[in-house]
Amino acid sequence: MRPSRSITSRTAIPAAQDTESGIAQWWLAGADAIPPGRLGRVEVGAAPVEEGRLRITVSDDGQGIAPEVLRRAFEPFFSTKGEGRGSGLGLPVARALVESHGGELRLQSELGQGTRAVLELPEARPVA
Repeated sequence: MRPSRSITSRTAIPAAQDTESGIAQWWLAGADAIPPGRLGRVEVGAAPVEEGRLRITVSDDGQGIAPEVLRRAFEPFFSTKGEGRGSGLGLPVARALVESHGGELRLQSELGQGTRAVLELPEARPVA
């Protein structure tokens, strides 16, 4: 399924390009989670979930996230990446941006099974 294009620069959500950039970053993170030497899968999907809301998911079949790391994933400056590879601000900033638009961002993961980022947003309304 192709990602929905209902969130555009003509909508009430001013950060549409940030949303697209964030999805691309989640896709790259998913690809990075697949162990070297193994073919893996990263999927992006979008669908309405209830009246006036859209769910966007990015799923991978990588190594998954340990529960103790998953609990801290949205803490500012928390990172599992090595020196110079991450500031630990990506997920906290993304969540704050999503919540400022009435949405929700969460992660679901199981070791050995992969990870799923779930983004739910109100459907965009045309700007008057």
